[in-house]
Amino acid sequence: RVWASAPALVKHMDPARVIGSMCIELGAGPGLCGLAAAAHGAKSVVLTDQAEMVSLMRANISINPGLTGVRACELNWGEDLPAGILGEAFDLILVSDCVNPIYGLDSYSQLAKTIRLLSGSDTVCMLSHEDRGVGSNEHTVFDTFARECTALGMEVKLVSSAQAPLASAHPYVQAADGADSECTTT
Repeated sequence: RVWASAPALVKHMDPARVIGSMCIELGAGPGLCGLAAAAHGAKSVVLTDQAEMVSLMRANISINPGLTGVRACELNWGEDLPAGILGEAFDLILVSDCVNPIYGLDSYSQLAKTIRLLSGSDTVCMLSHEDRGVGSNEHTVFDTFARECTALGMEVKLVSSAQAPLASAHPYVQAADGADSECTTT
C-alpha cells in the first residue's frame, strides 16, 4: 500500500535539488519516492526497507526500465549499514510515513540514527508524515522524532504545516495532514 504521504512528498519534490543527486529512500515500501527521484534525474537511487519488501522494490524497479541507477537493498534502522551502501555519500535522503507509532517508539531513535549515519555535511533529508497520535510525554510522534534528531546533531526544520499552508512555505515536502519537515545535518 502507498500511504498518502508518499505521493505528497513526490508532488512537492524540487527537481533542482534532485537532479544529479545521490539519493536513498528509507522505509521505501514499494519505492514510489525513490523511483520519482530517479525520474526527476537523480544520478543514483537506493530503495531500502526490511527484507520482506526487497522483492517488491526490485519488481517495481524492473517495471520501470527507463529509470537508470536504481537499486534495492535491505536496511534495518538502527543496525549497521549493509555493505552495498557502506561508505556511500548521499546528497538526499527521502523518508515517507516512517515516523509512525505502528513501528513502536524505539523506531524514532533508530530512524534518526540511520539518517545520521547516512548523512554528510551537505545532506538533506526530505521527510513527510501523517501525524497519527501521541508519542512520549504527550508530544506528537513527530516531536519525539525531532528531539531524537536534534540529540544527534541534526537540525530539524518544519517547512509546512496545517498552521502554515504550503503556499507560504518551503516547497519541498507536504504530507497529507500538512505535518512536514526537512532535516539537515550540522
